[in-house]
Amino acid sequence: MLVRLLGSVEIASATGWARAGPAKRSCVLAALAVTPRVPVTLATLTERVWGTGAPSSAHSTLYGHIAHLRTLLRDCPGEVTLRRSGIDGYVLDVEPELIDVHALRSLVHAARDQLLVGDGERAVERWRRAGELVRGEALAGVKGDWAAEVRSGLRREHAALLAERFTVELELNRHNEIIDELADQVARHPLSESLVECLMTALYRSGRPAEALSCFAEARFRLAERLGADPGTRLRELNRRILKQDPELARPTPASAPVARGGHPFAQLPAAPRLFTGRAAELSELDNALDAPDGARLWTVSGPGGIGKSWLALHWSHRRRDAFADGQLYVNLHGFDPGTAPTPPETALRGLLETLGVAPAAIPTSLDAMSGLYRSLLVGKRVLILVDDARDSRQVIPLLPGDDAAFTVVTGRPGLATLATSHGAAGLRLDTLSHNESREAFSRHLGHDRIAAEPEATAELVGSCAGLPLALGILAARAAAHPGLPLAALAESVRDDSARLDALDTGELSASLRAVLEGSLAAVRPEAARLFALLGLAPGIDAERHAVASLAAASLGHSDALLRELDSANLVEQRVPGRYRMHDLTRLYAAERAEVDLDESDRDAALRRVVDHYLYTAAAGRELMQRGLIPRDLGQPAPGCVTRPLTDLEAAKRWFAAEHVNIVAAQRKAAELGWDASVWRLAWALTTFQILRRRSDEGVPVWRRAVAAAENLDDLFGQVVAHHTLSQMLIYAGDYDDAATHAARALDRAEASGDVHQLVGAHDAMSKAYVRQGDYRLALRHSTRSLDLARRTGNQILEAQAHNSVGWHLAHLGEYAAARGHCEQALDKARAIPDDYLAALILDSLGFVASRDDRPADASVHYRQALELVRRFGATEQEPTTMVALAEAEEALGRRDEAERLRREAADLYEAQGYAEEAALLRKPASG
Repeated sequence: MLVRLLGSVEIASATGWARAGPAKRSCVLAALAVTPRVPVTLATLTERVWGTGAPSSAHSTLYGHIAHLRTLLRDCPGEVTLRRSGIDGYVLDVEPELIDVHALRSLVHAARDQLLVGDGERAVERWRRAGELVRGEALAGVKGDWAAEVRSGLRREHAALLAERFTVELELNRHNEIIDELADQVARHPLSESLVECLMTALYRSGRPAEALSCFAEARFRLAERLGADPGTRLRELNRRILKQDPELARPTPASAPVARGGHPFAQLPAAPRLFTGRAAELSELDNALDAPDGARLWTVSGPGGIGKSWLALHWSHRRRDAFADGQLYVNLHGFDPGTAPTPPETALRGLLETLGVAPAAIPTSLDAMSGLYRSLLVGKRVLILVDDARDSRQVIPLLPGDDAAFTVVTGRPGLATLATSHGAAGLRLDTLSHNESREAFSRHLGHDRIAAEPEATAELVGSCAGLPLALGILAARAAAHPGLPLAALAESVRDDSARLDALDTGELSASLRAVLEGSLAAVRPEAARLFALLGLAPGIDAERHAVASLAAASLGHSDALLRELDSANLVEQRVPGRYRMHDLTRLYAAERAEVDLDESDRDAALRRVVDHYLYTAAAGRELMQRGLIPRDLGQPAPGCVTRPLTDLEAAKRWFAAEHVNIVAAQRKAAELGWDASVWRLAWALTTFQILRRRSDEGVPVWRRAVAAAENLDDLFGQVVAHHTLSQMLIYAGDYDDAATHAARALDRAEASGDVHQLVGAHDAMSKAYVRQGDYRLALRHSTRSLDLARRTGNQILEAQAHNSVGWHLAHLGEYAAARGHCEQALDKARAIPDDYLAALILDSLGFVASRDDRPADASVHYRQALELVRRFGATEQEPTTMVALAEAEEALGRRDEAERLRREAADLYEAQGYAEEAALLRKPASG
């Protein structure tokens, strides 16, 4: 075990167990550990740690906590890392079984599997080992709503596993041995009716019926006092049987032989899926609900076609079959079966009533009467009802039992929302399998030896399925049918996106991904189907609602309604409010539908609208992030384009962070289509965000496309901007020679244009290029020329930036008084605008000047002011750089402890932001 949550939050170390740290740091670790190997965004972490009242410094604080946790995890005696994932996410990369919560669940599942094969002794042993992992109240000391919710769920989970274990021990005639432990656990979990039931049974079988009845009375009082509820049907029935001294109650009866009322057994479940893989969290949720006294008794399992809904429901139903002493009912409603019409509820009910022993001639003719008889026959019965492949709630409602004795699971592609709103259904929405689960599924089909012989082909085949169980099963079946065929040959058939759906077709309707998706699409209105096809064209990984409205040339309200319809049909997924995405294979099908259902002009118009959505929203966002930019007339967006309103700086930063991948994809698509004006303008709109977030690795290809587009347009303005900015991105990326080349091209074109604003930027680019070559005199010559030109423009931001550059270069040449004068003029202008981020950069320059001029006290003041503004602006990537400079000033003042503290914090922040080399360099002197 490397991480423990079932008690205090702790991390294993070489010398024992160490606390994760203060409460909020413990909460960060817990928030990552509850879903290992699953990325958790900063927004989600913030919500889990602070709830809705997060301070403005939350992200900076999180970076610090993550950095400290990385340090602790490095000392773990096992393989565990905390790494960045995606734009703003983190993931705890560790085997789930090395976290006590997941180890507990794994043992519980193993116990249930042992019980399925009739080995109660080993099942009990595993349940006991699971219980030993619980060291007290989970997440002890961690506060907040999220932690309280997790703690409550884990408490119920613990009570449920204890009840399972004690039930089996009662079947093994151990009632005398477990009474004391049972009484102790009832005291710890006073609202667990399952534990009370076990204790009453053990007492009765031990010849202590009066104590068993007293136990019931106490439980009834507790439930009434705390929940305002009566005991459930099972507990009341047990009390009644004890009062009657039912002789059957004294004899243990295994729960593995379900019998229907009247002695007629029924077990209608189809065979369990032999090669079932993964879904541990979903299985655990169903287990918890079944075992908890107040758990939901109606569950929906939804998700897109081929995601494995029936697979999961059947596997769980077989594994928990022993919990349904009165039998298991199964009905397939064929809601989306491409070869069969949906089953009417009357037909389904007739079959169920015959199973329950009703003679065909005695079955009523009306649906209401049939449903009433069905519910009457199920009253008090501990029965599982599995309703498979429902098309909608109306198909299901007549099949629902009338009390809580039964447990019902419904699978379907729509969300079956009415079951949740009107009948209290809980829901599982299945996601794709992880890469490891997908590989395991493939291995179970083909055998370990075959996939181990071709690891690269296996990885390509598994990756092409994007975690979709049906796709994995189809490819595995094709491979299994041709054991002599190399997997590399099969991988070749799925390599081309245009042919991948053909490869995922066995010729049978039930094993064709296209047929499955066609069935889902047929269930939505034509207008929603059109939007589905348009979404296949959308650039990027997902689409925010304003982008979707632009694709459809519709109002937000109308496109939202269509998205809800597609979401209900599980053709799109809303993982984050207002953002929609498709499974990779669903997107391929949507793109196919776009080619078939839409003409070329419709496709081009939709793409033009969505590209303009990103361009015009990004342009407004850049103006909020960097005021006083050179005005550029972008004209009007395409008719039907819907932009996202950005009200302030924070909104702009959040939007860029969420949309960066999509904006780059939109620019790439515009380049493919030859929309050159959009290509360089999208690059221009992205620049400030990419510079602030140090995205030079992504900025270089963006601006190379922009340079090519501007050259195609023969637009001097665009060419100057493109070469100038590409030069800047290349400097950040460390390619100084190429940066100098593009800076020179920017200057040539600026001089040809005669535009003063352009010349300011071009000379600035040249000065930066010379700095990187170490020639500060030539850099000063260009920055001085840039300042002269900036004064002619009257643009205060350009003047402030130019003064700062001149001061920086003078400082490197040892002319400190002149340097200080220029930087102070720059600071006055930045504060007058006002521009906090620019002011922070200038204060950083003043700090540098003071440090070089042997004025460490002044340097410390400037750097601290710069750090405060950086934090206020939210430029977290700039924080560690300023902290390192401040540490040097503190060192010069003899404050070594403060300097060391600043370096440690800076290293932690660098590491949390993904800059491992910078962090390592800072730590190297400290470690000797």
